[in-house]
Amino acid sequence: MVQYLRHIITVLVLLAVVKAHADKVWIENFVISAGETKTVELLLDNEITYQSLQCDFELPEGLSIVKNSSNQPVFTATERTADHMIRGSQPSGTGPNHYRVAMITFGNPITGNSGAVATFQVVAADGFTGHHVIEMSNIRVGDEAQVSYKLEDYQCHVTTPITLAELVETGIEGVRYRLSDVLTGVYMPNGATIFAKDDNGFARQGEVPYVVAAGQTQYDNPNAFDQSNWIRINLPASTVTEYAGHEVSGIEGVLVNKLNPEIDVKEEPILGDESPYEANWYCPANFIKQADYFLMPPKPQEFARIRWAVYQEGAFYVPQKTETNNTFDLCGAVKANFDAFYTGDPLIDGAVYELTAIIRAIDNTQPAPKNVMPKITDLSTQFEICPVTAITNRIITSVEDLKTDGRQDGLYYNLLGQPVSHPSSGIYIHNGKKVIIK
Repeated sequence: MVQYLRHIITVLVLLAVVKAHADKVWIENFVISAGETKTVELLLDNEITYQSLQCDFELPEGLSIVKNSSNQPVFTATERTADHMIRGSQPSGTGPNHYRVAMITFGNPITGNSGAVATFQVVAADGFTGHHVIEMSNIRVGDEAQVSYKLEDYQCHVTTPITLAELVETGIEGVRYRLSDVLTGVYMPNGATIFAKDDNGFARQGEVPYVVAAGQTQYDNPNAFDQSNWIRINLPASTVTEYAGHEVSGIEGVLVNKLNPEIDVKEEPILGDESPYEANWYCPANFIKQADYFLMPPKPQEFARIRWAVYQEGAFYVPQKTETNNTFDLCGAVKANFDAFYTGDPLIDGAVYELTAIIRAIDNTQPAPKNVMPKITDLSTQFEICPVTAITNRIITSVEDLKTDGRQDGLYYNLLGQPVSHPSSGIYIHNGKKVIIK
């Protein structure tokens, strides 16, 4: 029987080869830990009906297939190939990690049009770690008329568990990952999405200065500031479990967005102990008579509070103090996106807001250089804010209230500190006090 199977395989290889269209033989990306044994599926998606199949694949060093007592790799049939003979081998002249699987039947086709046609077990050696690729080649299938088709080569990505910091640094979109660390669930806008952060292991606290010069504090409380890594976790279905304010672990899924780290998971994460988190505060500018105005670059997906910003025509402008009044025209704008996050009252042009928001990087963002704090004018090309809440309030700086500089000149000033010759309905500052004109 074995000799007959070898003969059939040889005939299959020698038949005239035709390239099939959309059909493919593939292995789904998977995660495996050092020392772990994992069952892997060999999958076939097909429009044509086939009755034979053969493919080769090269495993990375540190992965091997479980073998039988004859030292041959073991491949097991599935429901789609229940009537097939399946044989695994390591062809002569190939490397120690090169494997071949072949399957054929006496007249019965491979059933169905998608799913596993065989399974096998792989073992990861002790010390196996990192990101690897399984190269699949020499993929041939034969139909009932004994026409052989050559299918496209395929790559399968194999990863070992990594931290969120490593995922943010090295992750590849479309690849499956398992996070090894326990995260803190921070914000859950609905039952299907969790925003979470890591344990600050990669915080840039030591890389980016908190102050421009001695005594010139940029932020309300720089000692409480962290710049850890953030991720959006998309759950397979809506859930009533409240992950915000709790430890979140057991996260495994496909990275779908690298710029604003986002992962789709098939299984709900594990809910852990309470782990409360307060959103970071950002006071966007230093008002102590400097030529440059700065904002500490946030991490994409960060859940942060931004103190105080002026809303105007779909963007938030940061006011800065000048010798005569407060203006935003030299500060630039931070793009605002309300589609998925903000459901509050309509925002009013010219009003000043305190924001709690998700910070998202804009496409083609270049990372901020280490030890360099970007000017506020640069931010509109780097980040957008997605407000969670917005509270109207007064303008303050990182070091003092702007107020009105105590001006008692009889003029009316809007909330940007700009003089208004003919005030209409709204809120104004007049002789150092807030007034409402109806």
